[in-house]
Amino acid sequence: PAIDPFILAASSFEVESLTIEAGVTLTFGFDPFTNGGTGASLKVNGNLVNNGVMDMLSSASLVLLGTRSGTGSTMMSRSLTGNGALHIIGIPLEGITVGDLGADFVYDYNNTTQLYEVPASTTIMEPGKGYFVGARASNFFFFNRDRTDNTIAYGDIDVNVSDNTDGFNLVANPYPSAIDVAAFFNN
Repeated sequence: PAIDPFILAASSFEVESLTIEAGVTLTFGFDPFTNGGTGASLKVNGNLVNNGVMDMLSSASLVLLGTRSGTGSTMMSRSLTGNGALHIIGIPLEGITVGDLGADFVYDYNNTTQLYEVPASTTIMEPGKGYFVGARASNFFFFNRDRTDNTIAYGDIDVNVSDNTDGFNLVANPYPSAIDVAAFFNN
């Protein structure tokens, strides 16, 4: 029988390549509202072949330096505080719609009109574009964890920016991991 591995919180692993076989679920991270602590990190220097399920919980960080392939799926969640507070987020998965978020409020910024707009629930969110999200509940998860047809964003991701009005652009990290802000601004 297949063994479903789990990478515990506060763990950090680096591998040359990773294959998740059909019928296997790799889970890493934790739910900070019930577990606390720091997240799990996985760095794949080469190829990630996912023919099973990769389940990235709220604190998970994935650095993929090679390619991704396979017929499997990726589930992901991120935890935020609610109570009407707004957060700026980015989407590290391809194919996520506004309706897939667990948020009561979603806004994006239109640089041309200089207005915040409410996108339709069917709008596909763009990795690298920033969104304001919020919820009335005290804690909530964004990304619909029932969807299993997502793929992670990786490689070079182009983000359109413009300076045709006030020069403000809401740009977000398009990856399922932290980025070096200094390197981002210097390159």
